[in-house]
Amino acid sequence: MKHLASVFIAAALAATPLIVRADDTSANGQPNAAAMSVMQQTHAKMEQLHAQARLSMLNALTPAHRTLLANVVGQLVIAQSPDTVAAARQLDASLSPNESRAVLSISASFEQQARQLMQSARQQLEASGAGAPGGGMHGMGPEGMHGMGTSQQPNDAGSVLLGMAARALAPPHAWGPGMR
Repeated sequence: MKHLASVFIAAALAATPLIVRADDTSANGQPNAAAMSVMQQTHAKMEQLHAQARLSMLNALTPAHRTLLANVVGQLVIAQSPDTVAAARQLDASLSPNESRAVLSISASFEQQARQLMQSARQQLEASGAGAPGGGMHGMGPEGMHGMGTSQQPNDAGSVLLGMAARALAPPHAWGPGMR
């Protein structure tokens, strides 16, 4: 599932505490209070975006296709060698054109909202003095976290649905104290 943009965005968000260089750090090298606040707010908003997109995608499917998604994901979870490409193809082939369009539209909307959210967070971090010099996130180049996940985004509804399911199954992020 490494090619799914939503997984990359979630990984970028999870890595934010590691890649942000705070000019005003505490003795233990943690980001300043302003940076932590921005990261907490961004995390909460991203979780809300994910939940809304997931619910919208599930609501776009027929009950039979929601059941198929659950069965396919369940089989991937217990498979000795999960074949996510074949699973995505199976899902994609079973969806109606309207379902596929709806899932892809919801995914595109989520990606746009997530990019805007991350851009806003980056601007807030830079304004608070917590951003890295040169305008980008430390170690990420001039595009900051936006450079992640911009290639090989899924272009089929089956892959998008599997990515959404993988995100829902993932353990909570290890955010550290005060980040939950």
